[in-house]
Parts: sequence; C-alpha cells; structure tokens
Amino acid sequence: MKLEELSDQIGNWMVTVKFEQQRCIYENEDILVTHNIATFENGSKETILQSTLKKDGPLWRGETGATPLPPKD
Repeated sequence: MKLEELSDQIGNWMVTVKFEQQRCIYENEDILVTHNIATFENGSKETILQSTLKKDGPLWRGETGATPLPPKD
C-alpha cells in the first residue's frame, strides 16, 4: 500500500508534508530520538522532536513535540 492510498485514513496532511533535515539525535536498545523539519503545503514549517520506545527490538510507542518556525522574510 502506498502512502497516497492511506490519505483517507491518516489525513491528507501526512501525504503533502515534506520532511527535511532528518537526523537521529540518540539511539540505544531502548529508545530512538529523532529531529526533523516539516514543511506544509501552505509554506509553514515546524521543527519536530520525536522519541520512540523500543520493545524487544521493534519500535513500540512514540511521542512527538512540534514547534512552529517563524516565516522567512
């Protein structure tokens, strides 16, 4: 199944958002912490920090936090 086919289930914003500067901040056998910048269709941007717990290897549960970035003049 392609991401475009999931748009009815997860919302159109997940299909149209562009993720940039993705990087792993920290990872061990228990947790993964990532950071990226999301650019939306209307041009607004947010910086996103995500922590994901691992359970016996696979990713299990996650939390995200987003901060709007000011527009560039």
